[in-house]
Amino acid sequence: MVKTKVATRTKVIVAVIVLAGLAALGYGAGLLPTTKDSTLPAITSITVSDRTSSGIILIIAANKDVIERVEWGVDQTYGSRYTGSVAKSSFSVPISGLRSGTTYHFRVSVTDLQGRTVMSTDQTFTTGAIAVPL
Repeated sequence: MVKTKVATRTKVIVAVIVLAGLAALGYGAGLLPTTKDSTLPAITSITVSDRTSSGIILIIAANKDVIERVEWGVDQTYGSRYTGSVAKSSFSVPISGLRSGTTYHFRVSVTDLQGRTVMSTDQTFTTGAIAVPL
C-alpha cells in the first residue's frame, strides 16, 4: 500500500512540475497556446553593407522575432546558406570568402516561432574590385 501512495504522489508532483513549465511557456490547461499570434512574419528591410573585395554584411530586419536564413551564390541556384539560431527581429549576417568583382544572387527567408515562413525575391550584390597599385 505504501508503494502505491508514493507512486501516486510522485506522479502528481511530476504532473504539477510539467504543467508549471508549460504555463511558463504560454500553454494553458488544454496544452494549446493561451495567446494567439496572428501576425504573419515579414521582412521589413534588407541592406547590403560593408562591401569589400571578398565579402559583405547583410543587415536584415523583420516585424517580429524570427529565425533568418540567407542563401547566396553566383546564380539563382545559390549553393551557400546560413541559418540563424536565435529568434530576434534584426540581424547582421557577414558573408565572406567571395570572389572580387563578382555579382552574387541572394535571398532571405524568415520563420516565426509558429513555423510560418516568408521569403524575399532574388536580389544581387557585387563585391568590390581588388585595388591595383599604380
